[in-house]
Amino acid sequence: MAGKPKKRIDCAGWYVDIFYNDIKIDKLLDAHGWPGFGIYFYLCQMAFGSEGYYYEWGYDLCVSTARKMGGGISSSTVRETVGYCFSVGLFDKELFDRWGILTSRGIQKSYLVVLKNKNRKGTEIYEEYWLLDISKNEDYQDVVFVHKNP
Repeated sequence: MAGKPKKRIDCAGWYVDIFYNDIKIDKLLDAHGWPGFGIYFYLCQMAFGSEGYYYEWGYDLCVSTARKMGGGISSSTVRETVGYCFSVGLFDKELFDRWGILTSRGIQKSYLVVLKNKNRKGTEIYEEYWLLDISKNEDYQDVVFVHKNP
């Protein structure tokens, strides 16, 4: 008997030109350098590896995020970097404020690509968390939009 489809993804593709054609990444690197990019990358990977398209996170997790990352990353650096990611649109601030999640259009686009390639029919997505246009039915044939219980 089959269970619910797996949410997390095992592999997330990153565009090879991320350092050439993404002004948001340029801004992040300029403001916070490689440590800032590392924090952003780490939190994106946590999203892909947990729920697939979002990561439940709050500022109270800055200390544990910094500890897990190591390399001299401090909790204040994590806090500042996440705040900056909100300001340039790398993470969606409204969804974070309302639901306590980190997500973005880019994370969600990557998640959709994996769902299509892995043929994961019946995967549930919280409509309230979704940033992309759901009217494009061809993109969503394998997913079911559900409402988040408040």
